[in-house]
Amino acid sequence: MGTNAAGTRIVIEPHWLTLDTVGVTGAFSATVIDAAGDTLDAAEVAWASADTAIATIDSTGTVTSVALGKTKVTASYDAATAEATVEVAPRLTDREILEIFYEATGGDEWTDNTNWLSDEDLGEWFGVDKWLGRVERISLPNNNLVGTIPPEVGGLDSLYEIGLDDNTLSGAIPAELSKFEGLQYLFLGRNELEGRLPPELGYTGGLEYLTIDQNNISGPIPLAFANLELTGFYFDPDGPCVP
Repeated sequence: MGTNAAGTRIVIEPHWLTLDTVGVTGAFSATVIDAAGDTLDAAEVAWASADTAIATIDSTGTVTSVALGKTKVTASYDAATAEATVEVAPRLTDREILEIFYEATGGDEWTDNTNWLSDEDLGEWFGVDKWLGRVERISLPNNNLVGTIPPEVGGLDSLYEIGLDDNTLSGAIPAELSKFEGLQYLFLGRNELEGRLPPELGYTGGLEYLTIDQNNISGPIPLAFANLELTGFYFDPDGPCVP
């Protein structure tokens, strides 16, 4: 979502579009809302792609994938702008994604890695819960995870909870975590994560609890977080602050 000084804003849906191969299309829609909160039905936005070598977008919001990668698209109306993400990447299975996560976070040295990388059902892997065949929860607090959270985790689109607090994870919080439409709980406190909070997290919709305390997160809390109705938000008072 974006806005201008006069209060006009643009809402793009979806905020993240994934296309799983080259040469296929997807679509964005944009709604222009004035300062009074009224939708401007006749408003026509101008679309642009930040990298047309990865994806192009036409005047109707239709996106065509050109190459593997990730880019932003922008919708503009007068002085108001908003952007969304286009990702072109093959779809991975839940098992493949968890295997990537294991390797990226030093799984061989975890305190408990029972059944990980085995042929057992994913629901039997320590800290993993399934529902209707899909991974819905990863809970690995205080389990000696090191390394970084791989962006591929964003492909676990049935997750409602990620619990990785009290470990030694470093690097940035991947914007891909915003791809979980049903994500309610994101526990990342007491690690060594750094960088800024991804604005994309403000569009996760159902996010209720977020912990990022005792990390090295810097910069302001993104304005997009105003879209969330958090009942629990734990962060460092000397770290990011509401602008």
